[in-house]
Amino acid sequence: MSEAGISVLIVSYECRQVLGECLRSLEAQQPVVAEVIVVDNASRDGTVQALRTWPGTLPLQVVDNDHNRGFAAAANQALRMARGGSLLLLNPDTRLLPGAVERLAATLRERPRAAAVGALLLDAQGGEQRGARRGEPAPGAVLRHLLGRLGAGAADDGYDLSCRPLPAADTAVDAVSGACMMIRRAALEQVGLLDEGYRMHCEDLDWCRRSRDAGWQLRFEPRARAVHIGGVSSGRRPLWVEWHKARGMARYFRKHLLTPRSLVLLPVLAVVAAAFFVVRLGGGLRAARGTSA
Repeated sequence: MSEAGISVLIVSYECRQVLGECLRSLEAQQPVVAEVIVVDNASRDGTVQALRTWPGTLPLQVVDNDHNRGFAAAANQALRMARGGSLLLLNPDTRLLPGAVERLAATLRERPRAAAVGALLLDAQGGEQRGARRGEPAPGAVLRHLLGRLGAGAADDGYDLSCRPLPAADTAVDAVSGACMMIRRAALEQVGLLDEGYRMHCEDLDWCRRSRDAGWQLRFEPRARAVHIGGVSSGRRPLWVEWHKARGMARYFRKHLLTPRSLVLLPVLAVVAAAFFVVRLGGGLRAARGTSA
């Protein structure tokens, strides 16, 4: 394979049905996809068996881990295997809309200082999801974000940028979502792999920050679109998910934002984060009970 090709890299866990939809959406992106690597984190729902009997024409490789290594470690397995010049990290619960892969690749060609470009993520109703375009998660911005999610903060917190008007073309942002993020190989070789200290969540924020620190840009491309269901692999474990989100953000703060000024906000942030954790946990438990009813 030429290094000009595009490698699509997917980490799967307990997501057989939605992964099939994701792969079918990739079929429609041909011929720009040179290889698809799926690393499965010890699913028990038949995901690997379905992949090995996949009837489509995608150049598909499957890695069957014997235990759940977490997202970052499994994604790094795929990144080490990939041979393309552009590397698309893609969640299994996404469905790419027509032309999305080529549009992301075109933006990387047009923006030589871009380490990566992220797609516009849509919910099932067609609205923009939070997280596809983000500012720096400084403690003050995250505090405003958490207060906003609890109904007590400003709409524009400087971290979640989805409340701002959608740009017509690609634009520079501090971070994009790893749910659909195309990485330039040269940037990966300079910045390095994902930090495996993040079990799940915030590893994309960390990689984007490290890229910016190395002098690269991150671009958000609204003309490349994907429907993102979200929470398919983790929806049955709300406590576990929310705990790792909190741990991930704490790790990010320690690595990148621990300054004398930030220390003043950390106690307040911890209290608000705990309240947010409780609210999210209660909602997740109610949803899980509703699903099992």
